[in-house]
Amino acid sequence: MDIERIAGRVALLSARPRDLAGLRDTLARLPALRGAVAAIAPADAAPLLATTAAGLDVDSRWAALLARAIAPEPAAQVRDGGVIAAGFDAELDELRAIDDHCGEFLVALEARERSRTGIANLKVEYNRVHGFYIEVTNANTARVPDDYRRRADR
Repeated sequence: MDIERIAGRVALLSARPRDLAGLRDTLARLPALRGAVAAIAPADAAPLLATTAAGLDVDSRWAALLARAIAPEPAAQVRDGGVIAAGFDAELDELRAIDDHCGEFLVALEARERSRTGIANLKVEYNRVHGFYIEVTNANTARVPDDYRRRADR
């Protein structure tokens, strides 16, 4: 992995998810590499090797952060999703769960709202124009709670 190239992309805020995964994997291997270089010869016998080993010493917090934050196999682009590891951010995990179980969420919401309002034929639906919405027949408009917002008729 070309760490200098990735570091440059990070500095320019143009690093891609797979760059970060490569950096994560490389940083995880550095302690073993440092140990192997240091074990080749004592510092007083091979000062160049000792300097090289010291140069491989990186703050382990960076590797730990990338290990927690970046998915094991991230997407090529951020816009494709799947970059941030599960468990890193509770709010993101909640949004992913809603996305993964959207149908179940809508059924539960519909049941909750029917129970809360007493409107047996209330429907929770979705379309690309309006997004999620609650549909109530005209016969039940008197039972609609104040916290619902009426959509303008067309």
